[in-house]
Amino acid sequence: MGVRGLTTLLETRGIFPPSSSSQQNYNLSESPYYKSIPPHSTFSIDGAGLAFYIYERSYKQYYHAFLAAHPHMAVMDVIRHLLPSFLPLTYLQSYTQHMMTSLLQRHKVNVTVWWDGHIKRMKNTTMKSRKSQRCTQSKTLERFLSLHILPKSFVTRKKGVKVPPPHVFLEEFPMPLLTMSQIRHTLEYMEISLSFSSSDDEKSCLLQSVHCDEEADRDVALASLLDVSNSTYAVGADSDYCIYGFSSSSSGDNNNHVLYAPLPHLQWENSDKLGGIVITRKDIAQALYLPCEELLIEASILLGNDYTYEF
Repeated sequence: MGVRGLTTLLETRGIFPPSSSSQQNYNLSESPYYKSIPPHSTFSIDGAGLAFYIYERSYKQYYHAFLAAHPHMAVMDVIRHLLPSFLPLTYLQSYTQHMMTSLLQRHKVNVTVWWDGHIKRMKNTTMKSRKSQRCTQSKTLERFLSLHILPKSFVTRKKGVKVPPPHVFLEEFPMPLLTMSQIRHTLEYMEISLSFSSSDDEKSCLLQSVHCDEEADRDVALASLLDVSNSTYAVGADSDYCIYGFSSSSSGDNNNHVLYAPLPHLQWENSDKLGGIVITRKDIAQALYLPCEELLIEASILLGNDYTYEF
């Protein structure tokens, strides 16, 4: 569920780029927390976070492609075609393949994707919140399809009904029901294909999916923490990864940390070099002038995080 308010706080302290800024106008490499990620590193990826990341970017591709192909279509017809629930699943498949191929073959990174299991004891509050959000989005979709009533974000006083930016569609309407299944099956098919590949270049890096018994967050973080070479990165879109780590009393001289690389601030697509914002719990504690990093745990619990115990 993340630590409520932590991402915003990290933006104000300059650790993350401000969410209001366009990625095109912000140079990540100028951040003091930007790191180049060398070949043969490993990405330990949160499957749920990856799926939402791929869904958002796949939808934006579809949105811009449809508008470019239908410049003169009536506004209501455009909106009907751009409903996220009707996103062609081929866009999800294509973007998943594009991302994994880029990471594995161009950047030479090993990828492990961790998926939540059926037991989610620590996510009851989060699941209730997401269920409520889905119900609201589904009702919005039903009102539009049956009564042609649009959310207020689609209407302006001067111009009436408008086609809003893609993020408004994603906020107001539900995602396709098969989103998670499509992405998981695409990854599993790629994993099988790579295992039977005869090309040494394709075999040079590993892709694997791991299905956890419970929620995957802890496994994602632990894979990074236990790598003594510090070449495994916890990749996701959840500020929980800013909190995980050994306690100072149990770590001794161990200098290992969870290396958290937020998906939204990862440069892999339009660059020959792989890099992005990479932070540790120690980095955040220093940026917030905390005397010890364990105080981040206390603060996260007060803010409603579901942290339970150290590694």
